[in-house]
Amino acid sequence: MRARGLARVAFIELSVTDEPLADRQRCHAHPVGLSLHQNNLPKQATKPDLVVETSGMSAAKVAAFVCRWLDEEYLEV
Repeated sequence: MRARGLARVAFIELSVTDEPLADRQRCHAHPVGLSLHQNNLPKQATKPDLVVETSGMSAAKVAAFVCRWLDEEYLEV
């Protein structure tokens, strides 16, 4: 796309339920609890193009899922 002078923006929201988020937070040396607080606040961004529920997914699986979606939506024209 860059070579053709094209650009597009994708808004991607990563979401997770509280329980897996708390488990992830416990792995940190100094958990402060901000992630659980932020998880309960209303969304402030624009309507996302993709919402990925990441509960039970590793970072590598989330990255692969998002990259596959980007390829399908933005590169295969």
